[in-house]
Amino acid sequence: MLGELPKDETLDYCDACELCIRNSMTPSRGNGVDRSGTIMHLVTAPSPADCRSKIILSGNTGKLVRRILNDKGLLNLSYFTSIVKCGVNSQVKSNHISSCFPRLKREIERINPSMFIVYGKNPYFIIKGSEAKGMEGIELLPNNKILIRTASLEYMKVQNDYSFLDRAYDIAIDAYRKFINKWVNF
Repeated sequence: MLGELPKDETLDYCDACELCIRNSMTPSRGNGVDRSGTIMHLVTAPSPADCRSKIILSGNTGKLVRRILNDKGLLNLSYFTSIVKCGVNSQVKSNHISSCFPRLKREIERINPSMFIVYGKNPYFIIKGSEAKGMEGIELLPNNKILIRTASLEYMKVQNDYSFLDRAYDIAIDAYRKFINKWVNF
């Protein structure tokens, strides 16, 4: 199981920017197996509930995400992480993203996901290296990994429109069967 990253001093503490204070990091978590069809869900930053619980996607929106993923049979393949490990989305600036990027890069290399589901413009930019054209879509990356983009969870919450999740996860199921494992049964 992927679980949380190992607890050691280099992962538990960072002083790369003003958001970082001892024990402020919200660790990533997931199911699935390293290097075997994992879907990496990437948000910009932990929510306030995530910062309190020290569990990524632990608030009401996170519970909704996990419930939908479970209903669609994707939860056991999912790994959840954020670009910035400290602070919340409203505090994140470009220097925070660049400070956390090396840590995220190592995490992506370790997990080696087959598919990315990115929530919002910052996670899309981190994976693709360019601005998104529209809120939703699917792309095949040069390394044959699949990239599915959808609206940020914050946008969905403000708009009270979580239909983006159903569309993104239905696309993920189709793409998973077509490009990763046609024998998987969701």
